[in-house]
Amino acid sequence: MKEVLRNCGGMYILFEDGGAYVLSVMVGGIAMYEMRVRLNATEVAGYRDEGEEFVGTLADQIARDPGKYEARAVR
Repeated sequence: MKEVLRNCGGMYILFEDGGAYVLSVMVGGIAMYEMRVRLNATEVAGYRDEGEEFVGTLADQIARDPGKYEARAVR
């Protein structure tokens, strides 16, 4: 995977993997852990249209409700 975008606070990293995008987000409260989510077509379009602002918003949504994205988690 090739790193495409990194949040300066280290809360997320966007990777490109063979044409697909994977967003790595730090989630949790006291016990932080990494969750990697493969972006769907709508999210890829959002990234292409809005760039870092879109990715930051998506990373925040994942961090606030990781269970919603669990089915799309990359192991």
